[in-house]
Amino acid sequence: MLDRSPKGKLPYITLNGEDVSDSQFCIEYLAKRFNKDLSARLSLNDQAIGRSFFKMVEESLRWCMVIQRFI
Repeated sequence: MLDRSPKGKLPYITLNGEDVSDSQFCIEYLAKRFNKDLSARLSLNDQAIGRSFFKMVEESLRWCMVIQRFI
């Protein structure tokens, strides 16, 4: 079984003793921590498309994992 964060979530990271759960929060935390704007070169339209794909994949994979766990 995979180790889980103190909140019981996956994925998570621990950086300098600080736990950050959920993939989107991890990405935002790392971008802020290291002063990186990951969408600086993208137009507003491209940013919206990227966000919609991210959420679509995240939601679809969550249900696949739920089905896999119970089958």
